[in-house]
Amino acid sequence: MEFSPRSVQILFLLLKAKEPIKTSELAEKLNISKRTIYRELDDLERDLMKFNLTLKRKTKRGLEIVGDTKEKESFVELLKKSDDFDPRNKEKRHQLLISALLKEDELQKLFYFSDMLQVSEPTVSHDLEQLEQWFQKYRIKIQRKSGFGIGLSYEEADYRRVMVAYITKYQDDSFIKPEIREKIKRVVDQQKSGKISNLTNESYKNFILYLTISIQRIFQGKGIYKKEKEAKIEEQIDLLAEELGRIFELHISKMERVNYTFFLKGCKLQHVQRDGESVQVEDQLIPMKEMVYEMANSFSTELSFELKSDDEFVEGLIAHLEPTITRLSHGIPIKNPMLEQIKSTYKDAYERATQASRVLEKKLNIHMPEDEIAFLAMHFGGAMLRIEQRHRLRRTVYIGVVCSSGIGISSLLSSEIYHHFEERVKVESIAGDRLSSRKFSDLDFIVSTYPIQSVQEQVLVNLLLTEDDLERIEHMIEKYEYQEKKAVKHNTNVQEATLITNEINSIIKNFGFYRVDPNITFHEAVFQIGQICSENQKEAEKIEQGILEREALSTQVIEEYEIAFLHTKTTAVESSKFIVVLPEEGCFRNPYFKNVKAIIVMLISAHDMRDKLAVSSISRKMFDDDEFLEKIQKGDEGVFEIMKETLESYFNQFLIDAYGKVNN
Repeated sequence: MEFSPRSVQILFLLLKAKEPIKTSELAEKLNISKRTIYRELDDLERDLMKFNLTLKRKTKRGLEIVGDTKEKESFVELLKKSDDFDPRNKEKRHQLLISALLKEDELQKLFYFSDMLQVSEPTVSHDLEQLEQWFQKYRIKIQRKSGFGIGLSYEEADYRRVMVAYITKYQDDSFIKPEIREKIKRVVDQQKSGKISNLTNESYKNFILYLTISIQRIFQGKGIYKKEKEAKIEEQIDLLAEELGRIFELHISKMERVNYTFFLKGCKLQHVQRDGESVQVEDQLIPMKEMVYEMANSFSTELSFELKSDDEFVEGLIAHLEPTITRLSHGIPIKNPMLEQIKSTYKDAYERATQASRVLEKKLNIHMPEDEIAFLAMHFGGAMLRIEQRHRLRRTVYIGVVCSSGIGISSLLSSEIYHHFEERVKVESIAGDRLSSRKFSDLDFIVSTYPIQSVQEQVLVNLLLTEDDLERIEHMIEKYEYQEKKAVKHNTNVQEATLITNEINSIIKNFGFYRVDPNITFHEAVFQIGQICSENQKEAEKIEQGILEREALSTQVIEEYEIAFLHTKTTAVESSKFIVVLPEEGCFRNPYFKNVKAIIVMLISAHDMRDKLAVSSISRKMFDDDEFLEKIQKGDEGVFEIMKETLESYFNQFLIDAYGKVNN
């Protein structure tokens, strides 16, 4: 049989599919371009006829192999004998291999894994070699015993941490029993106080996940009783363990509680806290400020003095490092959703943070994961921006003053502005009809009592300057006095980059699919959306009101796209949010919805005054890309990755527009 390795992969995917597959989906699964797919298909159509099979191209649906079922099955068996048979991409294969190793308590022969993955034994062996480093990060070894097989060698505490890492990395919770997780969540929510109430959304989910894995393992007779490390068990953990023991009718040992304490200490908090000046690791006491100073020296010898003089940086990094050290010491995984963006966009800060992380690696005798380095880069990057701002020489800001009541009142306003801001400004009264004069082209901005046509930015004020007027003038002065003349754009870009990063982080963190009763009414759906997207009832009511007011102007049920696109600008959110509400089955049946398949919700902060927002790139993608919209309507997990790619492209385009290039 003369099929290329790539053709074998394409054929297998098509033969196993229950419905037509689009070319773009094939390209994504195999990590190749659509053009390559088309080249391979040219030969396949002719060759398939030899096996009484036909390749059909269905408009808007994709590709399908048509033929007798027995003929298809015979052809699949023939493909499996090919040395080039590899139905899944490497990443998916690695995921399945990790999953199989975690599930198996006994050693299994190499053939077991090769048969499961439908690949050759050498391919499995090579995959295992590549996975060894990933397991070693969690102190787990891949054990190979000649004549017996392959399996994992681990301590129970390490197994649980690698389970959290696996589920977080691959979003595969097939190991988890939903009924156990829901019971644990109810118990934690009832006792949600202290440190637990301060956890970030992601850390809260991971804490619930860790407790669920723990309870399931105890039920399997795999509890932790061995004394590994002594630690003071927090009172909150003791209360939680007692209640969990009562609910599940089992004993939660002291060492289980120690591990719960370590995991909680390693979680990220919404608001930073300082527990002390030193951290105990094994038998050594690490002075935190000294370590931060050492990291600053390693980050940059030129900037080290200024970094160590920046109290915001020092205190913030100490507060960040306390849970970080706990995570690193106990192998607790964490995911940084901005990792790839930080590595590409803030390349210099990331590389320097990598060097600074060597201080931690040496003291703790551990390997620093990329996700943790990216968090360090954010702290150092923020400090670098503050240092850069301090380095700029403050200059005099040139202000033009225009008044509808004439040059006399204009001069009075000029005098008031000058006396309020003194040497920070140079103020000049100007007649409105003279603004186009070349003489005034160097003005930084205009203060006016009425809207005017001008190339410069303007601040509208009252004839008698109010405190609010002075605050807005102050804000504009601050914008220009730390910039070189004719270099306004750069400072604005730095500020906007921070806003965009915060917005993207909010979208990624809050995105999710939510299932509701397909018979739900429009008002009931809006009520549910308010509850999902808010922290309290007051915010929920604001969201509901905003969506309903927007709907009253013009319905957002878009029948031709089979979606309802509900969006509003509201003070109930601090940054953009994007979620999808789907019916539990089929489509929404209430007549108002006109059989739409998905309710797409986009909330924008009323505090965000930018004209262009990152979340808009997702809505554009949704209307431009039929496949993306289909994935949204189906609740496909691939939506999250497409969203991240779209947001990253938006951010990179911003950098190109602002700075002319993107560092790769």
